[in-house]
Amino acid sequence: MTVRESIDKFIAFFRQQRLDIGQIEALPIYRKILYLVEIDALSRAAFPSEKGHKDRVLKFLNEYSNWSIRDRVSAIHLQHSLKTNGELSGPLFDLVTAQVQEFKIRKSKIYPNDDLTIEEVQCSACSEVPSIVKEARYDELFYTYRNTLIHEFREPGKYQLPFEEYPNPFWDRVLILNAREMPWELVFPEKFLEKLCEGCINGLERCLIEQNRDPLLAYKFETPWPRR
Repeated sequence: MTVRESIDKFIAFFRQQRLDIGQIEALPIYRKILYLVEIDALSRAAFPSEKGHKDRVLKFLNEYSNWSIRDRVSAIHLQHSLKTNGELSGPLFDLVTAQVQEFKIRKSKIYPNDDLTIEEVQCSACSEVPSIVKEARYDELFYTYRNTLIHEFREPGKYQLPFEEYPNPFWDRVLILNAREMPWELVFPEKFLEKLCEGCINGLERCLIEQNRDPLLAYKFETPWPRR
């Protein structure tokens, strides 16, 4: 089998898996987890020598997924992190506080393209908080969301949001009886994960063809069990 034939076979397999996942009749969380597992598997073909799982997946998303606003920064999450770390003053805190206040007044839902650009945040951030800013990027929040689904078999968040399907991640406010304020929760909808998976497949296919690289070489197909 030629390298191109191997690439075509590999990509066809994962495209079919994505279609099959969408046909599964089950709660959305099952399909979400399977899309995330497929992205994990694809990332190994993209970066077989990358040892750190988080580094590999985020690098894969950044270079292959075509998720254009993955580096937007969540003002909601960044404000919370700044408060948690005692960073309660300065240009960055003022920027995110003003943004969150505007969201409360004008928005029932917050989408990534409503949020802060990485350039806006970096212009206001001091040298002491780069890790706090990094953790509030949407690709980092995606990875946190992914870990909760896969390792804890639940949607992240303290409160249960009603089922709503959108093509992009969003923050929604949760109505709680007798509460003084409505908290925000972040959701990565099933349709978004399906679209992200498709973008990863397409991006990886282009790269493999350009590099003329056999993706099957990234995997070990022999049995892991000892034989006599």
